[in-house]
Amino acid sequence: MLAVLKILPNEFAPAYIKALFRFNHPRPPRYRDLHVPWSLRKWYVGNCSIGDLSLLGGVPLRDLLKEHTLLHFFNDLALSKHQRGESVDDSTIASSPVMHLPRQQAFLCPCCVENDIDRFGRSYWHADHQLPGIYECPTHEGASLRAVDNWDHQEFWFSPGEIQLESFVQPGWLEWMRHDVIHCYEAIAFFMARWEGNLNRHDLVPLFRSRLSKFGVRSDLPHFVMSKYPDAWLESLIASWNKTVTSPRYGLTALSNTFGINRARRVFVCVVAAVLWPTPTEGIAALTALDITD
Repeated sequence: MLAVLKILPNEFAPAYIKALFRFNHPRPPRYRDLHVPWSLRKWYVGNCSIGDLSLLGGVPLRDLLKEHTLLHFFNDLALSKHQRGESVDDSTIASSPVMHLPRQQAFLCPCCVENDIDRFGRSYWHADHQLPGIYECPTHEGASLRAVDNWDHQEFWFSPGEIQLESFVQPGWLEWMRHDVIHCYEAIAFFMARWEGNLNRHDLVPLFRSRLSKFGVRSDLPHFVMSKYPDAWLESLIASWNKTVTSPRYGLTALSNTFGINRARRVFVCVVAAVLWPTPTEGIAALTALDITD
């Protein structure tokens, strides 16, 4: 019988599974040398379905998918019933970034670590901190996120409080935090990661073209958008969903082409909207006005 460990606000689901294991097997593994039998680790990490996770964490399925995963952010413009938590297709969800770390590092906020320990008695990994392209904590304005190198997702076996001494900040990240377009992208991304509305590519294309014309540009949306972001930021963002991409130019163009096969992702919409609208509020308002949810 598993001891219950309540999932905490915005706790990242893949990390919660491992926290649950630690809670039920209190012998702490050594750093980078995990004394955890593979048979047990496999059950928690590989065999725990999203439905099981909802029961173990004491959270309704719909809330779990919205608040504790990145499913909405990486999925299609129009969410299916199982993506909204109205029905469950474990095989589809398990193969998506909902249960995997989408960035090359795991990210934590030292201020959140301290606050979480004071409030809940333990520190934990936040889902919002793992959103690609995000380098500033959404809760503590101006607080830079710190990264921990990802070695096959093993960092999640430890709480952020245990591992934060190994964390680091790269100099370029501080510059990105002060970049106006990236700052706009962050605000739109935080909203879209939780939004349960639905968009249609046939509505987005004319909207984007209309906004593009206000900049005196008639076409070539990908190249115009790329020119507004630092190349290194785009490269790290695109690597989150396509590990084979070798250049930002190829990656964003390839992603924009997904409009043609009706598989555009919300992450692409966030990247574009942050450029085409002067403020996150205006961009979000324009996108939500196109909601086609019944």
